[in-house]
Amino acid sequence: MWRSTVDRLACVDLPAFPLQLLLRDHAEWRDDPAVVVEHDRPQGKILWVNAAAARLGIRREMRYAAGLSICAKLRAGVISSERIERGREEVATQLRSFSPEIEPFPGDPGVFWLDASGLERLHPDLRVWGDRLRARLRAEEFCSLVVVGWTRFGTFAVARGLRQGSADRGIGSRAEAKARGRRASRGAAMPGTLHLRDRSREAAMARRVPLERLSLSPASLDALEKLGAYSVGDLLELPAGGLGKRFGPELLRLHRLAQGEDPLPLQSVAYEAPLESGIDLEPPVADVSQLVFHFSRLLHPLLERLVGRGDALAQLDLDLTLEQSSALSEDARFLHKSLRPAAPTLDATQLLHLVHLCLDRLELAGAVERIALVAGGVAATEEQLLLFVDAPKRDIEAGDRALARVRAELGNDAVVRAVLRPGHLPEASYGWEPMEHLSLPHLADADASPLPLIRRIEQRPRPLPPRPRIEPDGWLLAELEAGPVVKKSGPYIFSGAWWHNLIHREYHFAEFRRGDIVWVYCDRRRKRWYLHGVVE
Repeated sequence: MWRSTVDRLACVDLPAFPLQLLLRDHAEWRDDPAVVVEHDRPQGKILWVNAAAARLGIRREMRYAAGLSICAKLRAGVISSERIERGREEVATQLRSFSPEIEPFPGDPGVFWLDASGLERLHPDLRVWGDRLRARLRAEEFCSLVVVGWTRFGTFAVARGLRQGSADRGIGSRAEAKARGRRASRGAAMPGTLHLRDRSREAAMARRVPLERLSLSPASLDALEKLGAYSVGDLLELPAGGLGKRFGPELLRLHRLAQGEDPLPLQSVAYEAPLESGIDLEPPVADVSQLVFHFSRLLHPLLERLVGRGDALAQLDLDLTLEQSSALSEDARFLHKSLRPAAPTLDATQLLHLVHLCLDRLELAGAVERIALVAGGVAATEEQLLLFVDAPKRDIEAGDRALARVRAELGNDAVVRAVLRPGHLPEASYGWEPMEHLSLPHLADADASPLPLIRRIEQRPRPLPPRPRIEPDGWLLAELEAGPVVKKSGPYIFSGAWWHNLIHREYHFAEFRRGDIVWVYCDRRRKRWYLHGVVE
């Protein structure tokens, strides 16, 4: 049998993970019948049911309307895939305190594997390590099961076999949560933590797990029931070759995993450390408003870095260092506060309000000489990233109201905008049309041709003084401060309209000594120079 290079594995299973997220977001529902629905409509399918709803006879796969007919006070909510992903990130952040190697299970959002190799030196009994891990998750209002064993499939299957235990029954129940806390405080073994000390016990327990606990598709379960296979042990009695041919790759992979043929080592997810930033305050600051201002200087760049990683801020740690004083011990100089918004956010105003409230409660024993922020992020929703990146800094509606006042005072034709039109001459290539509403500019695609130089076009070309025959100081086109023309590019010839009024213009870009660039042309028919625009 192939064996992983990882000696010991732990499977952390958070049963009914979407339901746990719902009750975590709505703590006031914990003692009420509550369900997770596919859609917030009467015909929406019920996906998860808490213990209080199950006692009333509400079951998964029911319609929401059917559940309401059983209990009029049924609480229901939709948990999006983005919310589930943020919840997984929150759990993974807590698990990293117990093992640096974590692999989420793609088939179930509430399942994680941890590398427990070498932890026996720190925790002679890995069950105690599992108890502490579960206590940490319970402090974050997550209910979990932990199985420490040897293989991915073995620990996963045993954890699924334990789901009939207290972990499932405790979801949403304050009374049972308090009872578990009392048992943990007395040092008693917490139900739902299991340490499998040898491989044979893991294999034996895994064989007894019903197949319906392993997240198989209904079609696969029906096919196995026809063969009389109801448990993992029954599945192992079937020949692997025939299983793959008759029922496809899902059951063949499950069969191989159950036999211990797992070809991959632990696939740990990349860990991104929290973002940090700090500054020294000179002179030290004691005023709360000034401290909030300095924290805002740190916060905005941190939020931009979080957006660059596709994250939203879930936790903000504040560190303050007071200036040295004989009245303060060394430890008393360092203050630490942790803030958590109601939901992961990129809203700097909301976060600074929390910072202000936190600092108002502090009784500083001296002025602050250094501050620092540590931002912990979770995966942000697409809407959050778009609002942060694309949110206009200008109030478009306020601009429209201002334009309406201009039109009311000066007439409806007073507010116009330039539009491109087909035309040979520069002054004929654009026109003006009334503008009803403001809009933000849109950048061209990266693959588009380069944008032309921006020119401020004269509505009517302005005649220039004739050029003298002798120019001792160079060609002077503008005010003396700009200096003479030092470089001229051209000519770019525009000619045509021979059937009406022959036009022949030779356009040039003229650069002054100061660096200004103008757009001029020589009309050969009129024998005169004209200023047609300025390059900006």
